[in-house]
Amino acid sequence: LTFTIVNDDFGIKFIGKQHAQHLIDKLEKYYTVETDLTGALYSGIKLDWDYLARTLDITMPGYVAGKTRTIRASGPHKTTTLALPCRP
Repeated sequence: LTFTIVNDDFGIKFIGKQHAQHLIDKLEKYYTVETDLTGALYSGIKLDWDYLARTLDITMPGYVAGKTRTIRASGPHKTTTLALPCRP
């Protein structure tokens, strides 16, 4: 049983579901616990596992939109000019 902690999220790697269930049972005794045994979401990161192809696609839903709002809210810190013209 191996696990990581990021803020209030646990990521658990286990062999044998009974071992993970034992940990979940102990945590639920003292805390409110949400579980996702598919491993699809960890610390706001969506994980799309393809075990047959041995690949993992990682996305952060809403991240770009959130950062765009933050940047627009604060605006540029100073005016920037380029020494050379830009050509597409």
